[in-house]
Amino acid sequence: MKRLFVLSLLVAGLVVGGCAPMTGGRPPFGPAPTPAPQNYGGEYANEVLRIPTYPRSRTLDKREFGNGNSRVRFRVEGVNVRMVYNFFVDQIEDAGWARNRYEVEGQNRTWQGVYQRGIRLVRVKVQQEGNSDVYVLEVTFLQ
Repeated sequence: MKRLFVLSLLVAGLVVGGCAPMTGGRPPFGPAPTPAPQNYGGEYANEVLRIPTYPRSRTLDKREFGNGNSRVRFRVEGVNVRMVYNFFVDQIEDAGWARNRYEVEGQNRTWQGVYQRGIRLVRVKVQQEGNSDVYVLEVTFLQ
């Protein structure tokens, strides 16, 4: 009985929502606007890959090299190295890179993977400094 009630509410919402007048000049079934890329900290951790800085982090040191490689030290509280690594990997995979290799080292303090797009390879490495809330992201282009 509850399912039937919820289903009827959903159908009623779709009917009413579909009949609402359009505002903003966009056709009802036209393409959705392209969302702007999210840049969490106002800067990129790697300019070539356009990887944003980790949310709520404070950049301590950033070095960009001419070949696209970069090294960023940053501080963020309340996370672990796996969460930080997964954030950066999500950004890279969303940009079309596919994982080629994956490694965890040193009591789960270092996570790294090699990603490929076309013939280009890039290594992404995230390392936690001791037991602190300081992390290092290294991006190295291999090809």
